[in-house]
Amino acid sequence: MVIGYGCAGFSLLLIGGEICKWIAFITNTTFVIYGLVGMVYLAVIPPIIVGLFDKVALIGCLIIGLLGVATIKQLILSSLK
Repeated sequence: MVIGYGCAGFSLLLIGGEICKWIAFITNTTFVIYGLVGMVYLAVIPPIIVGLFDKVALIGCLIIGLLGVATIKQLILSSLK
């Protein structure tokens, strides 16, 4: 996570170059996928199997996914300038 957000920060400050931008895109896309898979898994599987609903883990996956989406959006907007 540190590498992904470090590269995103360098890209958004326009000092990172193309390589940092692509590392940031790939890392944040991974965060979005991880967040979506985690939310689906935590919202569907545990209530069926165990009967427990883990709100903390679900909110954690939501935050990771939303941060990834927000960072990708900012990277795209900075690329258009």
